Amino acid sequence: YNGAEVIGGLWRAIGQFDESELGLRWILPRDQAWIYSSHVAKSWRRQGVYRELLDHVLGDDASHTHYCAINPTNKRSVAAHADLVNSCVGTCIAFRVLGIAVTWTTQNLCFDRHLSFDSRAKPIQVRLSAQV
Repeated sequence: YNGAEVIGGLWRAIGQFDESELGLRWILPRDQAWIYSSHVAKSWRRQGVYRELLDHVLGDDASHTHYCAINPTNKRSVAAHADLVNSCVGTCIAFRVLGIAVTWTTQNLCFDRHLSFDSRAKPIQVRLSAQV
């Protein structure tokens, strides 16, 4: 907020986060948080606003380990997070067609099932494995 208008924001989830478009529900333990759906107004982009938002959220909350999904084809997102990323905990590939959700995960991500035929009422639950 620059005093006159909202110039950017990001959302953070604790406990769980639903990606209803994909039919997924991320389950988070008490000490984990999920950063998602950030936005910076076009006229303020490439001026450090997003980094300021991240620094504020990460600096104000040392009680949670923060995670986020970074699409590897989104070069700006990869660059924006490059010096903040400690490691990749895994890959999640998910899609939904006609209400049927499908997912695959790798590394330290696990899920309760590959398919959900009623993804709105029963989303696929994804969580970090205990080894992380």
